[in-house]
Amino acid sequence: MSKLTLTIIALYAGTPTGATTCVDDPLWEKQNGKPGKTCAWIAWRVESKPKICQTAKSSDGTRAKDACPLACGTCPACDVSEVRLSDFEAWRREEGFWWGKYTFLDENGDPYESSTWNYEYQHYWGFIHMELVGNSLKQRNVFVYPPSQKCAADNSTSGEGVCGAAAAWGVRVAA
Repeated sequence: MSKLTLTIIALYAGTPTGATTCVDDPLWEKQNGKPGKTCAWIAWRVESKPKICQTAKSSDGTRAKDACPLACGTCPACDVSEVRLSDFEAWRREEGFWWGKYTFLDENGDPYESSTWNYEYQHYWGFIHMELVGNSLKQRNVFVYPPSQKCAADNSTSGEGVCGAAAAWGVRVAA
C-alpha cells in the first residue's frame, strides 16, 4: 500500500494527565484459601460462569466486578466526544509548525511514484501546521517540489509555474 495515513488512537497515545485507566487490580485474589485465583483467573472463568464477577470476593470483601473491570467487562465506555488530544503528552508534542526536507517511500523502500502527480516524492520540502482541537487533529500542508524531469511526457502542473522550467517548482497545498 502506498498511502500516507494518519490514524488517531487514544489508547496508544498514553494516559491523559489526571485520568484513570481501566485496569485489573494485580493484587486481588478470590477468597477461598487457594492461591492464584486472580483477575486473570476470573477472566478465564467469566464465560462459563457469568455471575462470578458479582459473587467472587476477596478477603476484604471487594467483589471481582470492582477489582477486575477488564476481566469482567465493567470498564466505563469511552465517550470520544469528551476526549481532548491536548491531554496527551504525545499529541501535545505534535502540535505546532514543522518545516523540513521529506522523502515519501513506497512499500519497497523506493521513492513513491504517483500516477497523477508529475513531481517526485524524493527530496522535497514541506511546511506542516498541526493544531489540536478537542478530539481531532487539524493539519495543513504545503509541499514544494524541485523541477521535474518527467515534464517532457506530462507538463501539467498544480499551482503556478511551468512544468520542468528551471525556476518552476511544483507546489501542492493539502488541507
